[in-house]
Formats: sequence, structure tokens, C-alpha cells
Amino acid sequence: MDYIWIFGVTGDLSRRKLLPALAKLLQDGRELVIVGISRKQVRQSVFRAYVEKTCESVCEVSLNGLLDRLFYVQMDFDHLEEPEDPAVISAEKSLADIKAELEEIYGAPSRSLFILATMPEHFGRLARTIRGSDIAEEGTAAILIEKPFGYDLASAVEYNERISRYFDESAIFRIDHYLGKAMLRNLFSLRFSNAIFDAVWCKDYIEEVNLYALETLGIEGRGGYYDKAGALRDMVQSHMLQMAALVAMDAPEDLGTEAVRRSKIQSLRQMKLNLEESQFGQYTGSESENGFLDEEGVAPDSGTETFASLMLEIDAPRWQGVPFKLVTGKKLSEKKTVIEIKMKAAKLADQMDGVVTPNSIEINVQPEEGVRIRFNVLAPSSEAEIVERELDYCQSCLIGEKSPEAYEKLLIDALKGDLTLFASWGEIEAAWELVDPAVAYVRAHPERLLRYEAGRDVLGRV
Repeated sequence: MDYIWIFGVTGDLSRRKLLPALAKLLQDGRELVIVGISRKQVRQSVFRAYVEKTCESVCEVSLNGLLDRLFYVQMDFDHLEEPEDPAVISAEKSLADIKAELEEIYGAPSRSLFILATMPEHFGRLARTIRGSDIAEEGTAAILIEKPFGYDLASAVEYNERISRYFDESAIFRIDHYLGKAMLRNLFSLRFSNAIFDAVWCKDYIEEVNLYALETLGIEGRGGYYDKAGALRDMVQSHMLQMAALVAMDAPEDLGTEAVRRSKIQSLRQMKLNLEESQFGQYTGSESENGFLDEEGVAPDSGTETFASLMLEIDAPRWQGVPFKLVTGKKLSEKKTVIEIKMKAAKLADQMDGVVTPNSIEINVQPEEGVRIRFNVLAPSSEAEIVERELDYCQSCLIGEKSPEAYEKLLIDALKGDLTLFASWGEIEAAWELVDPAVAYVRAHPERLLRYEAGRDVLGRV
């Protein structure tokens, strides 16, 4: 039996992602017990009713199995400062007591995951409280940390040092849910099991790489958080740079966790942002949409960016001279996450009749999943005309095949102790070293903010 402990269980992340993923794992036959911890003082029956009501609209499987294995502990995270404080002693006792009760019913856990779905300032004190309660057995316990991993490099270092006092790096799973998405996981297969990709994955054949993470939604009631974060801290530091690292990394010595992490860290440390060639924006209102400055919790004179188009250079022999463009934004005209790899023209292309379009590889991450390759062939019934055609692998279209949700995959990996798809501290540190100067640059140059109307196509302007 595996025990899952969710700190911040009444938050939006638990409702939308964690609890539905756990319900699906239970339906698939996983033996789990889930303990939710939050500030609210409620009876267990009330908590279960709350989960049933709030998760019903987002959960595609029955919640009955989840509700039967779901338990609750009240804890105020703000009052866990000093180890000898009565609040800390009480919290540790509550955790120890519920574990003892559950072990009488289900037996000792074979694996314990402690998910911190809270603000990062709580990470250190919760790690200490977990250790102090003796509910984390050495060798079978792991702590899972949700982004944001700090708000800048200094805070990330502080949070990491606090957690590392109580958990080894091998037991710290830093969740970036993009790394659980099917087509990003598939990048390893595409690159390292196909010679037709591996052989051309370099400057000799690739003209440019574009990575897009575009959203039609706005900040969804997170005005206070987002005004401090912006697109650079919220998306680029984590999701976008992780995608770029997966594309740009050299082949690791093997596909083991440590070798993959070393290659990703090396790639991140080779990256340089060209801020003068980058562009930033902030959405304004329309007849039907609020502008960013109209959102609750946002300062009326905020200079926070909701859009970023970054020019990235990679100082590595493989990528010398190949531009990487990272584009992300809120309230845009379409929702998509895609990696576009544009190839160089073939040497004899200019001797063909008509316009010959260079090949391209498109890796669709969401909402559709798949790979599209554009190539040139001789037109039917023609002796010379070249036309462009596509090979399209649509993973989303496969009948009877459905990729696991990102959180399902990540939770399964954490239960197995597989850290490969979780960000290491070295990756987090390297990403902040890139993003901190970019944030400072945008805040110091408010005139660089492009104003774009919510819901409009802005990509043609960057």
C-alpha cells in the first residue's frame, strides 16, 4: 500500500490535477491511501463531500474509490516556524496519529509521497514537520514540490537549502507537469531511436527552432501571483526552458536519470538570451475581455509581461548559429504547445522547378499530440514540378489509445522512484540564472512592452 500526503489539498491544483489523477490510478488498480492536509477545520465527512463536489466536473472517472481512501488532517502552515513551538508539536502529533490509525487498517506503507501543493515559502517548514513527525521512512519516502520553485535565484536557493536539510536530492521530486506530457516524453524516442532524426539534429541541417506555449485563457483569478511573476517567471523559467533543454541537449551517455540530467544542465548552461532581439507584451481589454490592468490583484500601473518572444542562442558546437525562439503568452488567439524545427534547404533545391520549401518537423504537445513532417515530392503527372506533402502521426487520433494525463505519469514515476522526468536542482538553478536578468531587463524597460488586445493574433507582429 502506498501513502500519498497532499499538503494544500483544498487548493486549485489538487482539485484540477492531483485528485483526478489519483482517482484514475485507483481505478487502474493502484493500492493507495490519500491524506489531505489543509488549514480548514472541517470533519472528514465534510471534506469528502467537498472533494466530491469540486472534483466532479474535472474528473473523468468515478470518485467512489478515491473518497473511500481519502482522509483529512487540519494544519495551519503559517504557524510552523519554530521546532519547539506548540503549533509544530501539535502538527507533528496529528500527522503521526493519522499514520498510526491508517497502518492499523492498511498496514505500513511500501512508499510514501509527500506532495507540497502550497506556496514555496512553506516548503522548508513542511519538510521539517514531516521529518519531525517520523512519518517519512528512510529509503521509501519522497517529497514532491510544485512550481513555482522560488521567485528568483536567491529565493530558489533558500528554499532548496531548507528542504535539503531534511530530504536528500534523490528523494526530492520537483514537478514540472510539462515534462509529463506524452509528446515531450516522446522526444527521447524520436531523437534516440530514429537515425533519420538523430543524424540531422544539429546546425548542419537545422535552420531554426521555434517553441510555442500559447494560451487563450488569462490569469484565472491569480492576479496577485501573476503580477509578481509574469510570463518569464511563470512559463519561461520552467516549462519553456525545459522544452528547449530537451531539444538542445546532447545525447546522454545512457538514458539513466543522472546522465539525462547532466546533459540537460549542460545544455541550459550553454544558453544565452538575446534580450535586445526579444519582445514582450501585455494584453489590453476588448469589448468582451478584461485587460491585464483590469484584473483583480493587479497593480493599475503594472509593467508585468503577459507575453514573451525570446531569442535564445546556444553556445555549443551542435547549435552554433541556430536561433531558438521561445514564444509564450496569455489571452492569445489560439491555444497550442508545439516545437517547430525548420530544416535548411537541400543543396540542389535551387535547381528544381518551382519553389522548393525546406523540410520541417513539428512536434505537437497540446491540445493535439503527434508529429508532422513536411517534405517535397514530384507532383503526380508532372515531370518536374515539386510539391510539399506531409507525414502525420496523430497520437490523439488513435482509436482506443489515450495518453495518460501528465500528473498520472509523474505520480507513477514518483511511486517507482524514477526521477528522470523531474527537474533537478542544477536545472532549476541554471534556468533562474537565465531568467533573472531578463525579468530585470523588462522591469527596467517598460517602453518595450507591446500592447496587444486580448484574444487577437499577436504572432504576426513579432
